[in-house]
Amino acid sequence: MGGSRTAFAWLLGIEDVAIGISTSGGSANILSALAEARKRGLLTVGLAGYDGGRIVGERLADHAVVVRSDYIPRIQEVQASIYHTLRGLMESAKAV
Repeated sequence: MGGSRTAFAWLLGIEDVAIGISTSGGSANILSALAEARKRGLLTVGLAGYDGGRIVGERLADHAVVVRSDYIPRIQEVQASIYHTLRGLMESAKAV
């Protein structure tokens, strides 16, 4: 495994939360990153479209948020909103 599949693996630390975003729920680099994050004991969150794909099917995320749609632009705009909301919540919790 190399290239984009491992590009960010070294950035993960135990205090981090790994958020994987995949329109299909089956992007190889996201699946690999979530698997690595779980091995390192991180909390994992998966954002996926359609039926959740492999993120849900293989239980690669502690928490999966599935945008149940097959319309790609809709999936991606909802995922962007969810991501920004999660980031805001994490930043607020960090400040406390």
